[in-house]
Parts: sequence; structure tokens; C-alpha cells
Amino acid sequence: MITVNLRPDLKRKRARSPLQGITESVRGLGARVKDPLLVVAVAAWVGALGWLGFVVMNTGRQLATLEPQLEQTRAEHRRFKAFLTEKRHQEMIRDSLVAQIGVIRSVDGDRYVWSHVLDEVSKALPAYTWLTDMGAEGVSNRPRAGTTPPPANTPRRKSRRWSIAARL
Repeated sequence: MITVNLRPDLKRKRARSPLQGITESVRGLGARVKDPLLVVAVAAWVGALGWLGFVVMNTGRQLATLEPQLEQTRAEHRRFKAFLTEKRHQEMIRDSLVAQIGVIRSVDGDRYVWSHVLDEVSKALPAYTWLTDMGAEGVSNRPRAGTTPPPANTPRRKSRRWSIAARL
């Protein structure tokens, strides 16, 4: 191919790359800047605002993922709170019943003992035997009316000796 230069005084321009215009404008920008500290300050502000935007977006995303878990935990808390309230109510009823049973046992503690003892003695004695005296010796560990019963883990003594005076 033959090229003819119709303007001999002008040199031929080469094709430019697309990045060459950008690099030239950046070089020109450096020549136009009068205060480089101002450029550094503006770049720092842009970086700080970018960082804050990133933090806000990331925190919002984390909050959105944690809200369903928070609602689930609140519902579980309400359920357990109701359960514990019911449990305390049942424990109060149980304690009241235990106290009432203790009072009943203290009142009825010696009520039916003598009838059982006399029944066993009458079975053990021969016919036509008269009892002249019968009594208990020793100390009973049964609580009296108006006193608190002993703890459940303390053993009770059953040391009673019966003295029977009989006449044939």
C-alpha cells in the first residue's frame, strides 16, 4: 500500500491508546493542584465516609439476621417464665399440704395407739386374766401438738417398754 503525504510539514499522528487520555489528565491534575495537603485531607474524608458506610451496611445486615433469633428467644423466655411460675405455685401447695399433714400426724400421733396395744395384749394374755395396771415407760419422739415435726432424715426411736401388771 502506498501512502501519500499531502501535507509535508505535518508529521503523521499515531493512534493513541484509550488509557493515554486518562494518564495525561491525571498528570495535568498534579500540575493544577496548588495545595497537596488539601488533596490528602479530602482523600481521608472520602475514605472515612466509605468506611462508615461499610460499617453501617454490615451492622444492618447482621441486625436483620439476628432479629428472628431474638424473637424466638423472647418467646422461649415467656414460656419458661410461665413454667417457673406454675412450678412455684405447685411447690407452695405441696409445702402447705406437708405442713397440714404434719399437724394431723401430731394430733393423731397417740390417738389409736392404745386401742392397738390393748388388742395385742388381750390376744397375748390367757383367758380370764384381769389387767390391773398398764402404762408406757420411756420417751416418745413423736411431736406434740403445736410443734414442728423433726426432719425426715432423722431416725425415730421406738424404745417403749410396756409394763403390765396382771392378776390371775
